[in-house]
Amino acid sequence: MATIIVEDGTGIANSNSYVTLIEADAYFTATGNLGWAGDDDFKNQNLINATAAMDATYGPRYISFLQDEVTQALLWPRQQIWDRHSRRINDDQIPVSLKNAQCEMALLSQNGVDLYPEGRLSNQLTGESKSVGDLSISATYQRSATEQATYDGFRKVEQILWPILMPTTRKMAFAI
Repeated sequence: MATIIVEDGTGIANSNSYVTLIEADAYFTATGNLGWAGDDDFKNQNLINATAAMDATYGPRYISFLQDEVTQALLWPRQQIWDRHSRRINDDQIPVSLKNAQCEMALLSQNGVDLYPEGRLSNQLTGESKSVGDLSISATYQRSATEQATYDGFRKVEQILWPILMPTTRKMAFAI
């Protein structure tokens, strides 16, 4: 039997999920998703698998720093957090977006989706062009082998996590 040990924001040393089964059931009821099915043990296994896969996939992009680098089992809670909407997240809080994304990953797992796909390095080549008047220049570059491969199947999960993920590029855009 799979037992969920929920991270409550205190940095539990043996936690394996950000949501309880009751929270996951409520999330899918609220979103009208009738695909979340099975006995409690099956659902718990999918929630645990989703937590591990989500932290492995998105952990390097989570905003801020671990609350306790030595003892906490999962990658949340974190400290001194402001999301990408400039909202403060308390150090002892697990963001709703993280919980919702875990539920969506658990549903993918339940439906047989591999949570650790090989992925592909999108656009091995990248380039840019600049023009000033009649003068133009173009350059093409090969992407670094260290860049993370992408998997399009997790688009919804990434959109849910967006407020608590660091940008994937170094470019900064400012609204004036």
